[in-house]
Amino acid sequence: MKKMELNAGNTIFKKGDPADGLYIVGKGSVGIYFPTNPLEPSVIIFVSTKEFEKKLEGSDMIVRGVMAILSERLRDLQKRR
Repeated sequence: MKKMELNAGNTIFKKGDPADGLYIVGKGSVGIYFPTNPLEPSVIIFVSTKEFEKKLEGSDMIVRGVMAILSERLRDLQKRR
């Protein structure tokens, strides 16, 4: 896990970047950037895909099942857009 403190206007990732992990907003706010959007300083926690999968492997079977269902639904939603 890595804590990142970002100033207003910083880019976390861009459209088309490969999915490399999970980003959790610990403080502040983030959004889709348009030149007219005001952004504020934020604290982001980054968990790499490898770290996330390792933590998930050690979790309860029910938690893994719920995560699998949510992931599949999110993928389906993204495909429809």
